[in-house]
Amino acid sequence: MDRSKLLNNLLLLTPALLWGSSFSVRKMAAAYMTPLFFNSMRLYTGFIFVLGVYLLTLILNRKKGEIPEVSHADKLAEPQETGLPKPLSYQIAGGVACGIVFALGSICQQWGLYLTTAGKTGFITTLYTIFVPLISWLFLKKKVKKQIWIGAILAVTGLFFISAGSGFRLSMGDTVVFIGAIFFAMQIILTGHFVQHTSVLFLNMVQLATAATISLIFSFVLEEGNSLNGMLDAAGIILYAGVVCIGIAYVCQGIGLKKASPSVAAIILSFESVFGAIFGALILHERMSGYQLLGSGLIFAAIMIAQYERKADINK
Repeated sequence: MDRSKLLNNLLLLTPALLWGSSFSVRKMAAAYMTPLFFNSMRLYTGFIFVLGVYLLTLILNRKKGEIPEVSHADKLAEPQETGLPKPLSYQIAGGVACGIVFALGSICQQWGLYLTTAGKTGFITTLYTIFVPLISWLFLKKKVKKQIWIGAILAVTGLFFISAGSGFRLSMGDTVVFIGAIFFAMQIILTGHFVQHTSVLFLNMVQLATAATISLIFSFVLEEGNSLNGMLDAAGIILYAGVVCIGIAYVCQGIGLKKASPSVAAIILSFESVFGAIFGALILHERMSGYQLLGSGLIFAAIMIAQYERKADINK
C-alpha cells in the first residue's frame, strides 16, 4: 500500500474512532439530561459547526473565483458534479426528508444507549451497513449479492448471542438501537439520492437542523426535568458529541471517501463498533459475557463479509 492510500485510510479511521468514542461519552450525559433533549443539543451543535464550514467554504471559493456572485436564491446551494442543479426549494426539501429519518434513527440510538451498554450499541448500530442493500432490494428492487445474505444470517445469529443476558431476547435498549439502525440505513439511501443534486455540506446542514428540531419538539412533549444547570454541567459532553463526533468526524469522512473505494471505506468505518466496545470498557468499565462477545464478533464478521469484493474490483 502506498503512502497516500495509507494516509487516506487513516483519515477514514478517524471518524470511526470518534463515533466509537461517542457512545460512551453520550451515555455519560444521562447524569445531566434526558436522552431526547441531549440529542437535540448535540445535533444543534453539529449544525452550527457545519454551517460555519459551509459559509467559510463559500467565502473562500468566491475569493478564488470558483463560485460566481449570484442574486438568485435558487443558486445558493452549489450542486454536486454528479447531477444537474435543482431549485433551492428541492434541496431544502431533500435535507428535511433526510433529517426526519435521521432524527428517528438518532432518537432511537440515544434512547437505547441510555438503556443498554455503549459496546452493544456500537455493534448493533453498525448493522445499517447490511440493512442498506436489503432495504434497496425490498423497495427499489436492486440486486443483492450473495455475501449480503450470508452477512444477514451471521448478523441475526450475532444478535441472538448478544441477547444472552436477557434470556435470549433482545432487551428494550437493544431493540430500540436495532430499530435506529434501520432508520440510519433509510437515511443513507435518501441521502444518496438527494446528494446528486446538492452539495454534501448544504444537505447535512439542513438535515442536522431538521433532526435537532424534531428531537427538541419530542423532548418538550415527552420529557421533563431538564435545566440550564444540567446543560452547563454537560457542556463539555455536548461540545465533544456535536463538534468532534459530528462536525469534525463527517468532514474527515467526506474527504476520505473521495479517494477510497466504497467497499474499503465501509470496512474501515465499520470499526466504529470495535472502538465503541473498547471505549465502553475503558471509560464506563463495561464488560460483555462470553456469549455477548461471540455475538459481537459474529456481527463484525457479518459486516466484513457483506462488504467483501474481489481485489480486482477494489483496485478499479
